[in-house]
Amino acid sequence: AVATLLATPGEADTAELLGLLEALAIRPKAQALAQAAADEALRALTVLQLQPPWGQRFEQLVQFVVARAV
Repeated sequence: AVATLLATPGEADTAELLGLLEALAIRPKAQALAQAAADEALRALTVLQLQPPWGQRFEQLVQFVVARAV
C-alpha cells in the first residue's frame, strides 16, 4: 500500500500515506535515523573547524532539518 501511494502522489494520498506510516510506527524510527545522521554531521562540522559564522550556520541548518516535522 505504501509503495502504491508513493507512486501516485497527491494531497489525498499524502494523508493516507501518513496514516499508514503512523500505523506502522515508522515516524520514531525515521526520527532516530535522522538524529543519528545529524549527530554525525555535527561531529564532521567540528572536525572541519569552519570560520565564523559558517560553522554555526551549518549547525543551525542541521538542527532545523532534524527538528522539522510533518
